[in-house]
Amino acid sequence: MGHTKKAVKHPNCPIETLQKLATDSDEDIRWLVAGNPNCSVELLQKLAVDEDKDVRKEVAKNSNCPIEILEQLATDEDKYIRKEVAKNSNCPIEILEQLATDEDKDVIKENIVENPSCPAKLLQYFAHDKDKTVRQKVAENPSCPTKILQQLASDDDAWVRRYVASNPNCSTEILQQLANDDDAWVREKVAKNSKCPIEILKQLIHNGYERKNVANNPDCPAEILEQLASDEDEDVRKACYNVAQQPDCPIDKQQAIFRGTITFLARGNFPSDRRLFALRSPHCPVEPLERCATSIDFLERRAVAENPNTPTEVLKTLVSSDADRVVRQYAQTNLDSRNT
Repeated sequence: MGHTKKAVKHPNCPIETLQKLATDSDEDIRWLVAGNPNCSVELLQKLAVDEDKDVRKEVAKNSNCPIEILEQLATDEDKYIRKEVAKNSNCPIEILEQLATDEDKDVIKENIVENPSCPAKLLQYFAHDKDKTVRQKVAENPSCPTKILQQLASDDDAWVRRYVASNPNCSTEILQQLANDDDAWVREKVAKNSKCPIEILKQLIHNGYERKNVANNPDCPAEILEQLASDEDEDVRKACYNVAQQPDCPIDKQQAIFRGTITFLARGNFPSDRRLFALRSPHCPVEPLERCATSIDFLERRAVAENPNTPTEVLKTLVSSDADRVVRQYAQTNLDSRNT
């Protein structure tokens, strides 16, 4: 029996095997046949009238279930089968509208509104539902129109607003409203939304928790990533490092994150190994080079003297007044290379 179940679970199970097992006396076997993606329309039709309700439910869940069988199961005596019909992506608008008036609509309505095929008029109707879970499902629906999302963006329930903030149909106006929401998780969802414009991402980087999510936004521009890579919050910097390590991370973003990292390492009021490493990098920004040109550590001043990004005026000062002969020599060599 174990081998039979294993065989019928396989998505490439031969149709001949499925036909034979569709009449098996074991309801568990028939249940597996009904859920197999290879199950033919003829078999689904036969199993749609199976005496076992779990088998019929599995037919309603099958992604290959045709409209005529879904229509048949939409009037099944078992409300949980009707729920699966409402959830099926093949379910047409007419059946969804029929189920919206079902005597057990309080049980089924969540499945209706989470179906991507749910029509706008039903989403609008259920957007006013007293059950917050239903309103959450409306806000989460990828087909939910912007007009309804605008209404739900002011919902009393924070979870509704969080789902609105995550919805790809969210307009810039809605995202701007939710970027100022009192709920931190709502603002987090705004930061993660791939449609969030740069202006709003810049607004959100003033909060540590949201800065991490801004970094994880796939559309976060290089200029913001460079700033976040030098953030004082370790979690924010780690988020940037993770972005840079992704195989599909664009080179301009990788370079920006590296520059930001160097900026972070170059910080500090006292000499350190990490600051010395940053000063030796060709990606080191000008500000720390200027600041460390007077460092008490001669190794840091030598690094400044050699760095190609060190301003000419700083090099001239090092040549004329630094106490260390090697620093003066490195600075002069750097100047000479710019004049050739």
